[in-house]
Amino acid sequence: MSISQPPQPPQLNASDPLPPVPGAGNSAQNASDGQTAPGPQAGRAARAVPILLNLCLVLFAAHCYRAGYTGLAAASLLWGCAILSRSAWMQPVSVLVLLGLSAEWFVTCGRILQIRLLMDEPWLRLVIILCAVAGLNQLAALLVLRAGPGWFDKRYDLRHRQLAAFGLALLLLLPVLVRAPHLLLFERLVPGTGALQVLLAALWAALVCGWLSDRKRAHARRLLVWRLFSVVFFGQFLLSAAGYTLFSLTGSLHIPVPGVIVGGLCTETSQASCSCSFWQPSCSQALPGAATSAIWAPGMRPRQTAKRHTGTGCSTCGSAIRWPCTPCSSG
Repeated sequence: MSISQPPQPPQLNASDPLPPVPGAGNSAQNASDGQTAPGPQAGRAARAVPILLNLCLVLFAAHCYRAGYTGLAAASLLWGCAILSRSAWMQPVSVLVLLGLSAEWFVTCGRILQIRLLMDEPWLRLVIILCAVAGLNQLAALLVLRAGPGWFDKRYDLRHRQLAAFGLALLLLLPVLVRAPHLLLFERLVPGTGALQVLLAALWAALVCGWLSDRKRAHARRLLVWRLFSVVFFGQFLLSAAGYTLFSLTGSLHIPVPGVIVGGLCTETSQASCSCSFWQPSCSQALPGAATSAIWAPGMRPRQTAKRHTGTGCSTCGSAIRWPCTPCSSG
């Protein structure tokens, strides 16, 4: 009676591909597709990110609305709606926003505490509530930092570009909001809502950056962006030209810049055939001849009507100039 040998495993050569491991995905392919971030999958912690984040934003919006900052309240609610898009670039911004909100709650707590102490009123419950709200914001920031990749998992490969576009737009518009808020259209329509326009512009910059990063659809979306810009720009221009001064750049009627340039050139050349006499009286004060002469590049000086004198000075008065002087040429 012969004993059967156990089956031997098949011999694999070095050139044969390894068999797939059950339950293991191709992480390199998932990371290169640009749609989901390589990291922990969305679980309970990831689903809690928008809930806790929106709770902190709603509390801050109520605080700002009660203090009279309507624009900040609207901007907080807008950011709470924007995070539902789950774009990857919003994760670091949300962490910074939550840390800033926590600092604001601590500052508010300190100010109200001083008022309560001066007025000799109870302050312990107030401090406990405000410190608890500030701690909630810090907890939400930690949650977004740890479990954020499970929620902010869209367009992971474009996160740096969109974040740069968003930050650049804020860097350009925040000084305008602080120093000259009347230049913002929302601020003129509804006073106090300039912060909402700044956030909308920054979000639009990040959105357009994501659109133009797709080479297949970049041409069509570029046309869409420029058409929308043309409609908004020329629509606002026509409204301001029709007499609605609220839609002009400064909020009031002013001399158009092309008119200032043409009037300055007419003042400089002093030609009798100038057809821009309508702008000349105003432009003679705003743009003197000494300033307009600086805009002419070498070789682009206006042609003189008098002929050039070949001598060393003026043929009439003897002044040491290469061109005939104005009184002599006019006489």
